[in-house]
Amino acid sequence: MQLDALITGLGLAPASGDAGIAVPDIADDSRRVTPGSLFIARTGATGDGSAFLDDAIARGAAAIILPHYAPALPPEAKATEAGAGKGLCIVRAAEAVAVDHALTATLAERFFGEPSRRLRLLGITGTNGKTTVAYITRHLLGAAGVKCGLIGTIELDDGATRQPAELTTPGPIDTARLLARMVANGCGAAVMEVSSHALHQGRVAAMRFHAGVFTNLTGDHLDYHKTMEDYAAAKARLFAMLPSAKTAASDGTRAGWAVLNADDPYAVTMYGDGHSRAIWTTLNPKLIAEAEQQSDTPPARSFAYAKVLAMRADGSRVTMTGPWGSLELDLPLIGRHNVSNVLQAAALAA
Repeated sequence: MQLDALITGLGLAPASGDAGIAVPDIADDSRRVTPGSLFIARTGATGDGSAFLDDAIARGAAAIILPHYAPALPPEAKATEAGAGKGLCIVRAAEAVAVDHALTATLAERFFGEPSRRLRLLGITGTNGKTTVAYITRHLLGAAGVKCGLIGTIELDDGATRQPAELTTPGPIDTARLLARMVANGCGAAVMEVSSHALHQGRVAAMRFHAGVFTNLTGDHLDYHKTMEDYAAAKARLFAMLPSAKTAASDGTRAGWAVLNADDPYAVTMYGDGHSRAIWTTLNPKLIAEAEQQSDTPPARSFAYAKVLAMRADGSRVTMTGPWGSLELDLPLIGRHNVSNVLQAAALAA
């Protein structure tokens, strides 16, 4: 992709060199720079990519994006550039533009052809249950004939190959690259575990999610988020990113869906101002009674609910009611938490 097309409209401008060059790849880690690629010297939680310019240039970077405050190239980097005769292009951000995860995510989406908009991208967030919901959703979509990739805590599945995961949610470049591979491999959907760290840091800020799931919120990661309120606010960013009816009408897409565990008190926080459509999932008898008695006209809430008929050592007998109608099922899983996980996966896949 041509560098000038990649950076246009983002508050980035060439400071030296030719911005008309084509870059074959992008990286925000100097160790992953390949000859001719673009190095994004973004800021991080504890470091700054500007400290690794000499390494990026030595590995063959043809262009570098720098924060507005970054100093000129260090002497060793200039010597490397002159010795190699690479005609390095330096791009600087405007003062108001942060060279961070969010900007990197935007650049990655552009570079890889907006892959999150070419898939039915389904995000799952919450403290517990994300992996189970992700795997069941992929299974249900596959059974319905929809090839589905997966990005999660255990593995990465691009529709052709599977590999162990290193993070619950990879960095923005790795994620965009994975989604692009899914598109190329014929996936129609992708299910993705979305961590609170990734949401807070902006690693998924440029993605277009078709739907989001909230499983639950318990005391975890408070070394990072400090309070439950901050932890919940980070999770809620996923649902604020869902396309509203107004946004969808303007760009010809569909409004997003939020699948929210009504049995968790933080579900209301996830719903926020309610700009997206929502399915509230529950195993709570009182909420089930409300769902069974309500009319089909607004402002009635849309529910998907499950009743546990029997819990055995080898599984559960349940009824599940939602957009699919009402079904009586034997699940090879035990525990009410797994009944909730299956219910949310069914609502997401529907």
